[in-house]
Formats: sequence, structure tokens, C-alpha cells
Amino acid sequence: MDSPIRLGLVKGVQEFNAEAFFEAHDTLEDVWMDVRGENRMFFQGLIQLSIGSYHLGCENYPGADHLLTRGLSKLEPNTSSACGVELKSFLGQVKKRIEAVRQQSGNSQSMRSCVIPKIEMVEEGSIDSPA
Repeated sequence: MDSPIRLGLVKGVQEFNAEAFFEAHDTLEDVWMDVRGENRMFFQGLIQLSIGSYHLGCENYPGADHLLTRGLSKLEPNTSSACGVELKSFLGQVKKRIEAVRQQSGNSQSMRSCVIPKIEMVEEGSIDSPA
């Protein structure tokens, strides 16, 4: 699907995987504005995970914990994938990241060694856009 929403999602995923979390947040938020239906929550979850990861890079551990947890809660109701994004493995990685934040929040050296979740695109899913 060559829709602007699909292209924005792919760009946001690429930015997230390149650890350009603030840019991924901006890209996904631009896309989210045009998404309608149940997929709005999916995009909102990705946006929150992006900005939570940005906060983590800035060593704002309470902010990172809050946004990573909120983003996770929005994505967990999905099955193994949504909008062509593989979620099962990704959300498992996010949960480990949240645990590390909570256990090591005062130790920035330990956080640097923690695995950063990566998003895998698996298939084209349907994305609701405005009529």
C-alpha cells in the first residue's frame, strides 16, 4: 500500500530503529493525525514508546518509565501484529526495557548496556484513513 499513512509508518519505524526517537515521534504523530478507527490507539502507542525511548536517552527515567508503560498498554491488546508491525517480540523487548528502567534507574551505565527494542515490519496491514 502506497498511502501516505503507510509511508509515514515505514519512515517512523526506520527512525525508531535508527534510535532517532524524537524524529520517530514527530513522524508518527504526523501520521496519527490522519488515522481513524482502532488503529489510532496503535499509532499512539508507538508514539509514546518513541518519546519514552527519547526520555530514556536523556536519562529522564521517571518520564521514560511512564511513557514506555503507557505505550505498552496501548499495544498489548493487539495480537501478534498490527498494521504490518510484528508486535509479540517487540513488546517482549519493551517489557524488558521497562524492567531495566525500574531496576537501574539511577545507573546510566547499566541502561546503556540494555538492549534497545527494534520494530520489525512483517506485512502490509490495513490502516484506516479519513474518508
